[in-house]
Order: sequence, then C-alpha cells, then structure tokens
Amino acid sequence: ITDTMRENLEDELTEVKSENAIDRITSQANPRTLERVPAGARFRVRMVLDILCEEDKRLISRLVEGMRLLEDDTLGGGGSRGSGRVRFSNLRLVWRNRNFYATGAAEQELLSGADVATLQAFVNDPAFPAKLTEA
Repeated sequence: ITDTMRENLEDELTEVKSENAIDRITSQANPRTLERVPAGARFRVRMVLDILCEEDKRLISRLVEGMRLLEDDTLGGGGSRGSGRVRFSNLRLVWRNRNFYATGAAEQELLSGADVATLQAFVNDPAFPAKLTEA
C-alpha cells in the first residue's frame, strides 16, 4: 500500500474514495464517497468443507469452480470501475479424516502453494477421491 493510500485508510482496512457523478441532462454534480478495501490488500481465508458421505467428495470440485469463477468476475459493486478483483494464491488443501477428530491423528496436506488452476486440476483428477480416506 502506498503512503497516500495509507493516509486515506480508516482502521487500516478501508479507504475512502470520493467520486462525482454528473447528470447528463441537467449537468448537476452528484458528489459521493465510497468506502472500499484498497487495491493490493491481502486477506487470509480459511474454508472448511465437511465430507459427511461419499457423494460429498464431489463438492470440493464445485467449490474450486466457484473460486475460479470469482477470479474472472468481481466481488461486490464497482467491478466495471476496477473494484472487487480477487485472486487466490498460495492455496493449501488439507484432509482431516475421522481419526483426526477421534484420536488426534495428524492431518494430511494434499497440496500446498497452489493457485486456483492447479488446485482445480488436482481435485478434478479421477484419482483424487481415493486420497480422502479414513486411514
């Protein structure tokens, strides 16, 4: 974040941006302010998907598909003005089977440091469901 951006931040999470819309018929100005997350901000995100039955193993593919769609779209309003762009990076996929909770067994790291395309290829591999085992 640049020094100028930091000066406009409130609570280090958002910045205030002033805009001015002009009525095309009356030429009247309509000033407004928007509060937004500054470009380049990074967030840690944790998603948990519960696998309760064999059919649920397919849901991870849908979740990753949604993440990929989000990267090609925007989050919230103002996408046409460059706001709301999202990119996932350094993704980590971990499997915690029943033994993790019942006996304290270690979780299994299945993938680390990936982008969404790599994660999608990994979970769409026909061999992927077999990696989600109880042992």
